[in-house]
Amino acid sequence: MGVEDEERERLAGAIQRRVVPHLSPIAAELSADLDVADPELPAVLDRLIGNAEKALEELRIVVRGVFPALLQRRGLVAALSAQIDATASTVALDVDESLNGRLDPAVEAAAYLFCVEVAASATDGAIRLRVADDQLFAEVRRGATAPGPGLGAGGDGASRAVWQHAVDRVEALDGRVTVQPAGTDAVRVRAVIPTDSQPSRDRVVAAQTSSSRSGPNADLGTYAEEPQSGVMSRNSASS
Repeated sequence: MGVEDEERERLAGAIQRRVVPHLSPIAAELSADLDVADPELPAVLDRLIGNAEKALEELRIVVRGVFPALLQRRGLVAALSAQIDATASTVALDVDESLNGRLDPAVEAAAYLFCVEVAASATDGAIRLRVADDQLFAEVRRGATAPGPGLGAGGDGASRAVWQHAVDRVEALDGRVTVQPAGTDAVRVRAVIPTDSQPSRDRVVAAQTSSSRSGPNADLGTYAEEPQSGVMSRNSASS
């Protein structure tokens, strides 16, 4: 069995363990005869809605590591632009002219995960990408909430776990992540990833499986279907 097949089985197993248990009670209760005149019906529906919300949250956790096909086919900038477009995010994407070609798939995957996870839930901010001295600089400026473990105070446990996974993926490529204040109630989170790094397969796999939120590496794992919608244009800025 190939690595991609193993990753598909891992994903299917995670959905079966974490998502399906919340959906099974919904199916069971909806298949029963519900009396619209039953005074308990509102409470039943509230409980089923709660189960559905839990299932959705678990699904979001499980699929965080599933990279879009666009990342593999067209690269980091196209994938980030499409993600911003799809989520109607107000986060701006600023791409320096130094990033004028494709990078190693592992580097693009780590940078994509870092940018998406650090910018997640941000109501405003910016992502800036540039290449200098054989390194990719991926910088996210966002509100100071939820900066993650080892990256400052604040944020809930779920956000910290997500950020730590992104940090693990960057560090597996001999990269580093730093956080600095960026004005009032804002932080600048920067990942610096060597573009010529050749990490061992064991280190990449270790980062992939370091937490329950782990996802596949770009050259090891599963890609979601490429969206059919258009991709937002990027901005260029001098370094």
